[in-house]
Amino acid sequence: MASGTQNAAPPPGLANRPDRGGERGRAVTLESNFYDLGYPKEIWFQYEVLFEPEGNRCRRIEVLKTLVKEKAKPIFRGLRPVFDGTRLLISREPLLDETGTELPMQKTFSISVKFPDGRNAQGPKFQVGPTGA
Repeated sequence: MASGTQNAAPPPGLANRPDRGGERGRAVTLESNFYDLGYPKEIWFQYEVLFEPEGNRCRRIEVLKTLVKEKAKPIFRGLRPVFDGTRLLISREPLLDETGTELPMQKTFSISVKFPDGRNAQGPKFQVGPTGA
């Protein structure tokens, strides 16, 4: 190894070996399933959604999709909230009640959904309220 390369600083983002030795390595292809997604700095509203009966994840997603479709304008302002399939709902805007009034964050609301094909004629009930965060 040439004496001039021993004290050379590594390219930005790379660390030196503790003994300052070594040579340039070979390039490798790296695949990752993690990506840092940037998003605009704005306020997001996080809600806890409780289902009764709880049901499985697929059922909860189906119920919430139906609610968003049926109540898109009065509750969700035409936006599509993000739902994790368990209890977490995130919206860019605060949710509204059916009269168009913003839901107060200190209150929990019960909403009932009926499916058009007659399944669950009473409709599963779930509550939407602020998370404990």
